[in-house]
Amino acid sequence: MPPFPHTAHVGGGLTGPQPAELVSAPRRTPIEEAIREATSMHRMLPTPERMAALTSRLRAFIGAAASDLEAAVRDRPHADPIREDAIAVVKEGRYRLGIGPGDGYASAITLARSLGWGADALLKQQRRLQRAVADGVVAVAGTSGPGVIALGAAESCTACLGLVELRGEAERRHDWAAMRRADARLTAHRASVHAG
Repeated sequence: MPPFPHTAHVGGGLTGPQPAELVSAPRRTPIEEAIREATSMHRMLPTPERMAALTSRLRAFIGAAASDLEAAVRDRPHADPIREDAIAVVKEGRYRLGIGPGDGYASAITLARSLGWGADALLKQQRRLQRAVADGVVAVAGTSGPGVIALGAAESCTACLGLVELRGEAERRHDWAAMRRADARLTAHRASVHAG
């Protein structure tokens, strides 16, 4: 029987400390640490001074990130789902900036958590936009939500755009059969013309 029953440790000596790269999680940026601290206040309550510093840091980030994100999507098409999501996140972030703390410590905690959630949404949207730009994705007008048809920069021929426009019109009419037909035609066109 091992010296420590019901465990996998059978004695046999001590183990040294593990290298940091094996044990530690990926490093977070300072704003990610601030967001994490703000959104996890239900576990550990900070001092009022720390909460004031955290709130001011989140307010500064939200103000700067909202302006940057808005400027980054300004040139994208109006029906682009990435643009629409970014504008919605910017509006939400600015709304959260307009909210002030009420009277008391609990209200200040609620404000800090709200700012943390707004900052987190802005940060995720910035990363989504960076991935879309890096991949050269052109989202197509008339489609939104999880069924977005994304065309790469090399696939923006007139036939692709025409088929996508047909699908968008079918989606606006809620004609599911026409949407499936347009999707099938677009898939066949991509396979025959843009394969390789």
